[in-house]
Amino acid sequence: MALPRRTPGSAALRAPPRAPAQERLRRVAVPRHGCCCPALGALADRCRRAGRRAALPPALGVVGPARAGPARGGDVERRDRAPQEVSPGVLNPWRVRLVAWSAALVALAFAQAPGQVAGDTKLDLVVDPGAFLGRALHLWDASGAYGQVQNQAYGYLFPMGPFFGLGDLVGLPPWVVQRLWWSLVLVVAFLGVVKLLGALRIGVGWTRVLAALAYALSPRILTILGASSIEAWPAALAPWVLVPLVLVARGKDPRRAALWSAVAVACVGGVNAAATFAVIPMAAWCIWSMPAGPRRRVLLTWWPPAVLLATAWWLAPLFLLGRYSPPFLDYIESIANTSFAATTTDALRGTTNWVAYVDPSSQAGQAFLSDRLLALNVAVVVTLGLLGLARADLPSRRLLVPPLLLGLVMVTAGHLGSTTGWGSDTVRALLDGSLAPLRNTHKFDVLVRLPLVVGLCHACTVLTRPRVVGKVAAAAMVVVSVTGVVGASSPAWSAQTAPRGTFNGVPDYWREAATWLEAEGNGRALLTPASTFGRYVWGRTNDEPLQA
Repeated sequence: MALPRRTPGSAALRAPPRAPAQERLRRVAVPRHGCCCPALGALADRCRRAGRRAALPPALGVVGPARAGPARGGDVERRDRAPQEVSPGVLNPWRVRLVAWSAALVALAFAQAPGQVAGDTKLDLVVDPGAFLGRALHLWDASGAYGQVQNQAYGYLFPMGPFFGLGDLVGLPPWVVQRLWWSLVLVVAFLGVVKLLGALRIGVGWTRVLAALAYALSPRILTILGASSIEAWPAALAPWVLVPLVLVARGKDPRRAALWSAVAVACVGGVNAAATFAVIPMAAWCIWSMPAGPRRRVLLTWWPPAVLLATAWWLAPLFLLGRYSPPFLDYIESIANTSFAATTTDALRGTTNWVAYVDPSSQAGQAFLSDRLLALNVAVVVTLGLLGLARADLPSRRLLVPPLLLGLVMVTAGHLGSTTGWGSDTVRALLDGSLAPLRNTHKFDVLVRLPLVVGLCHACTVLTRPRVVGKVAAAAMVVVSVTGVVGASSPAWSAQTAPRGTFNGVPDYWREAATWLEAEGNGRALLTPASTFGRYVWGRTNDEPLQA
């Protein structure tokens, strides 16, 4: 190697001896960058006189003309060789594992009362989704309850309504379409948490999968998946709202991140405005907690209008509904009903949904409330999550802890009990008054659940390293964490997610009666005896079959 300002001797440099099997040393001319001709060998003096340094000192000798060496044996391919396709690359093992876990969640959804239809969300989506979506285009529905103003039916226009409509269009059985929708909820929640943990650079492969399973199969989601899956859908999409914003800190375009986050908000839908709003606070805090700079300014400029535009398709009908709809919430519930279960302990566990306490058909909900071993496993998961959030080495701790505290305040707001705080009477009055649409505070569980599973991932990652806690303690932590998550999700793998009262389908005599009434004229039909929900010997539909 020639060193700068060091002139070698006059003797030519000799190449070191090589093994006979190697190719003979040959000289190749190398052009100098920035010069129209090579500056090697004999031209080096001319370049030096012109004020430029030579690539190599002239004493190294004059290079020969550029030429290729002779091909030897099988060193190169034959020129007349027929073209062949490039062999495909090896599958990414990580993606294969994610696909396998997603398939397991799909199988788990189909294991819930196979062949049976559950009274989930709206019976209309199972019986005749096309007609229901047609009625959802209008605020007034003349076919139900002697004529009625529909409550947020426009929210089913995307994505739940088209999903069931497509399934009906291709001729799938109603129960299969329903289970596919449940599968979509579980898989989207699972992959969203995996993606978020990767964006935050928290955890390793198995701990990310464990935390994602703990989120997708959390008490909140399992309690409402079979009875009102549309309320679980916002929680499934909440990680996807955050992922583009988190990636901005890693150099991603903030404008594109704001738009993709808004697209995720648009996919949440507008069936329940309060549940949709629950995905906003953590995303807003993610932007606000970023270091001051141009990226943060761009997000603050682009994200709010993008989210407003993404929700405008259901916000406008919502304001119209508020103008003409009577205050029906005052007749069906109060803060005393919706908050009696909203203790701090239940908020951490994810068991604040008050319906599960009073509805005997909720198998999963009542299991979380009455099964001691199940409650113990849930407590293990929550404890590990809090332990991970409390560690100072948690990345993005500033992003996670404030939303957790805010979520605990919002979920327990209005609760009357031993943990009642200052100003609770004022809060209860507001939730029974102008803030009545936010009365079901359990819908803000996502603000508690998402930070907890991130903390769970971090705790399992750190506390299972033998060099940190020792081999025995690390192995014990693996067993405890995996057992806790598996045990906390037992209502799923024990087929208790579907509510009681599933049915094969609406009996034919209901369809015959509806056909006869439609043919006889435009009069009204009165169902007797009166009932608050559609509960029959053959199944629990919640909605009346005659209306659907």
